Amino acid sequence: KKVVRLYKRTSKLLGKKSGENTEAFSTVELCLLAKEKFGYDISPITKLTEKVCYGRMTAERNETEKSFECYKELIKAIKKKK
Repeated sequence: KKVVRLYKRTSKLLGKKSGENTEAFSTVELCLLAKEKFGYDISPITKLTEKVCYGRMTAERNETEKSFECYKELIKAIKKKK
């Protein structure tokens, strides 16, 4: 559940800050948007989302922590682009 909430939060943040409607974006599209608009790679978040949601695998603790750290760094990258 944490992983899904983090992905949704990331999608919402990127949508709001980029002006794009990211609701229907795939993980790949969201990753590209973050890279193109803000110069930041969110693949730790998208890869973990794919693993948990589509691969039906359990997230390792270090993967979850890395994803949350990635989200925090994304916020910093967005603030730098302003």
